[in-house]
Amino acid sequence: MTQSLRSPTLITKLAIFTIASTTVLGPTIIAPSLPELEAHFASTPHADMLSKLILTLPALSIMIFSPLAGFAYAAYRKLPIILAALLLWSVAGASGFMLDNLYALLVSRFILGIATAFLATGVGVLIGDYYKGSAREKVLSTQNFAMAIGGAIFLVGGGMLAEISWRFPFLAYLGGVLIFIYARSALFEPSPTPRAPKVACDSIAQRVQAMWAWLYKFAPVYFLGFFAMMMFNVVPTQIPFFISHILDKPNSQIGISMASTSLAMAFFSLMYNRVRAFLSIKHIASAALMLIGTGLLIIGVFHSYGALLIALVCVGAGLGLILINNSSWLYMLASDSERPKAYGFLASFLFMGQFCSPFLTQPIVKAFGLIEMFVIMSVVLYGLAAVFFFYKGAPLKS
Repeated sequence: MTQSLRSPTLITKLAIFTIASTTVLGPTIIAPSLPELEAHFASTPHADMLSKLILTLPALSIMIFSPLAGFAYAAYRKLPIILAALLLWSVAGASGFMLDNLYALLVSRFILGIATAFLATGVGVLIGDYYKGSAREKVLSTQNFAMAIGGAIFLVGGGMLAEISWRFPFLAYLGGVLIFIYARSALFEPSPTPRAPKVACDSIAQRVQAMWAWLYKFAPVYFLGFFAMMMFNVVPTQIPFFISHILDKPNSQIGISMASTSLAMAFFSLMYNRVRAFLSIKHIASAALMLIGTGLLIIGVFHSYGALLIALVCVGAGLGLILINNSSWLYMLASDSERPKAYGFLASFLFMGQFCSPFLTQPIVKAFGLIEMFVIMSVVLYGLAAVFFFYKGAPLKS
């Protein structure tokens, strides 16, 4: 049977959604374990910073390898790459259960990020190949909803497993084997993407100029994704310590509170099409940044568990809108032949924001304090929201 004749079904959608969930669960499922993990490796030099890198180091390898993944998906068959990445994700993630060396654990997290880079880019490419127009936006909304619900369930489960030991949440990565078995039967190789005609360049300078022009075309999308993800990643890297040290709550409460972020992401992902009906892409970006900023401001001003839940709902709502908005923006800008590479760079900038987050926030925490850091970041987000509110940009195709 010629695979290009197949059309995506509900089974295909569910496979895409389960693979997409790995890109969320990969970095964050062990977040409830962070305080105990840091205490376990307290004798290791700089354990306070390195323990947070366990959460964010995958973002570094995703940042590096996502553009390479985009080139790979543009040049080779997509399905074998995605399936191999799923197996690597499971092995690298679950290895943390057995490792008792902080540096070895960091290496395993870097490898996990490589697998996640190919999964995150592959999901975006498959959605672009399988679906078009309004159908694609509906799939994006439903995908984010499914990712957020799955993230909420696993975060609560991770918090409960962390009550047993900081090692147990690593076992959740073995679920990737089940996803592999399902995806192998549910997905199909999309029709080959027409290649763009090659343009002759007379010099290296012209090649560089062409590359910069290509990147400039997508610059607003990439910058927004980078900065929003950097601000959002304050939640998994700093909130566990806020709950444990300032609110004096147990690990199970960390998972529940962070799950509220995922649930808000889920709800506002489903609401995206309605919001899009009366707000432009740029205004949605502005509103989403304000929501994240409001959430961080509430955390910085009101120090109670109830206020924290409201704040994390605001943060999740903002991220839920931004993730779909950025993908829609990119699909409007990119041609079919540009899509794999463009989406690879988008994934790279998103996870670059994750990786850079502790390097921005941790010095502020040390200089001013944890509470003050939340207030400072909220002010920055409000300023950026104002920029995108008045930003015009190039007209977009529907």
